[in-house]
Amino acid sequence: MKPAILALLLAASLQAQIASLSTTDDGSVLYFTTPFTQPGAAQPAHGKSFRIDAQGLALQEARILEIVEAPVNVISNFYNISGIDVSGDGRITATAASRLCQENFCGSMVNTMTTVRGRGEPVDYSGPARLSPNGRYLAATITGIPRPTGARRSQWDLETGESWPLPYNSFAPSGRMITNDGTVLLKYDDDLQLFHRGALQRVTFHSESIEGAAIDAEGRSLIFTSRWPAPYNQYARVRRLDLATGELTTLLEGAADFTQPAISNDGSLALTVSGGQVFVLNTDGTGLRQLTSENDGIQTAILSGNGRVAYALTFGGRLLRIDVEEPKVTQILGRTAHVETESLHGAIGSAMLIKGTALDEPDLQVTIGGRPAPIVQAKPGELLVQVPWECAADPETQVALQTKAEYPLVEPMQFQAYVSALYPDIYGVPKHANTQQPVTLDDPAQPGETIYIQALGLGSVMAPVETGKPQPATPVPTLQKEFICRWSSGDPSFRFEMPYAGLVPGQFGLYQVNLVLPARLPSNPSHTEAAICSFEQEPNPPGFKVELALQP
Repeated sequence: MKPAILALLLAASLQAQIASLSTTDDGSVLYFTTPFTQPGAAQPAHGKSFRIDAQGLALQEARILEIVEAPVNVISNFYNISGIDVSGDGRITATAASRLCQENFCGSMVNTMTTVRGRGEPVDYSGPARLSPNGRYLAATITGIPRPTGARRSQWDLETGESWPLPYNSFAPSGRMITNDGTVLLKYDDDLQLFHRGALQRVTFHSESIEGAAIDAEGRSLIFTSRWPAPYNQYARVRRLDLATGELTTLLEGAADFTQPAISNDGSLALTVSGGQVFVLNTDGTGLRQLTSENDGIQTAILSGNGRVAYALTFGGRLLRIDVEEPKVTQILGRTAHVETESLHGAIGSAMLIKGTALDEPDLQVTIGGRPAPIVQAKPGELLVQVPWECAADPETQVALQTKAEYPLVEPMQFQAYVSALYPDIYGVPKHANTQQPVTLDDPAQPGETIYIQALGLGSVMAPVETGKPQPATPVPTLQKEFICRWSSGDPSFRFEMPYAGLVPGQFGLYQVNLVLPARLPSNPSHTEAAICSFEQEPNPPGFKVELALQP
């Protein structure tokens, strides 16, 4: 393998990843969008669509940025492809693209257009949108109010030309949202609702917190993932609703995470992601099977209309094809390195959390502000690095990642991180000091016991060491500035006893805060309470909020 250097300079980008996975009913072709480029190809570094079929990876569409005439400020064509959906037979596509837009009131509704191809001449529709399996109906997915320019969030019948305005404060579920008769599944006012030609029907009733949902092609049933209300919200479920009878069935339940539900066209097979792996089961609750056992974990998964093929994106940036019936997992695209840069913050001397894909290359090197940054911990989807003590506080600090690894797609983007003197944040969950186990409703915090919180960004300490050297236990590296914690409600003068707040000995830039709970805990029906921790002597006191499960 020829050595190549991949340099990723960190800056805000909402769509710097492989996204918008879509496939045909038979699963023979996978479509996705990304701003990544193929090495050596003359491709623009903004959003494009790709396809993978029996012939391999190929560019589907890329648009050239063109600045166009505008009465106010700057505007461009719809060049940045951000989404793609395909009909079940593969003949019709809906491609969403955004533009540069600095007009007054130029918001996301105005800023994105979906182009439908395969039904004669291409036609543009306002907003990002998705297709029904038969390719007849299109529905906008974006939330928000209609904009002053007159753009509306709508559903369209592509055959007759009819359209119906969608509720402005609803949004699309995670899976299929439109049936072959044009019924649209929406999450609206914290419930699932069905929208058909202007009529809205509520199908759930505030009894649970719904996270994702999908409807079958004929609109006979839907599945969704949810959690019980607090204090039982550690328990998640996959549920099925029969839309003809109203029967609601729980298919899976447990102290787990169930996300990204998908359902086959005939409503017989459901897919979900749990514990970083892909599972399928029959929608009568039988036949639960785990399809993947990937070390780098599953980030996103979809199911073909016939239920025979699934596709998954791992946290290592790999794309997998899964033959459901065998099951057989085939890698169709190798690792792709990517850094999620939205709200990327760090504090001088502290560990900084970077999320993305393929962040665990053994030869990975990181610099921050041009200085080497020690890697505290590397996982495929998460990188923890120490911001050098020598860095200056700067909202535009350059960060670079380098590796000799080669990738089928690369991200030729430059971006930055916001580095400050303080940026308190929690890393992980509160734990019992005596057992090092998480504080949960099943193992709550007890009156008078000590718990601890690992944190980032708490600033300078009394005994700092050089960047890249593990923090010794002596002299004790306690915080230089006063840090306090109190209950978020109740007596404002109350303060937790804090035996220790400072860097963790043996680590690089990782902090720990120990708290002694009072002998009398707050009384709360949910058996939970929040603590607020902050540097109160600072202007606009920086800090964080800690949710604690307490012994009732």
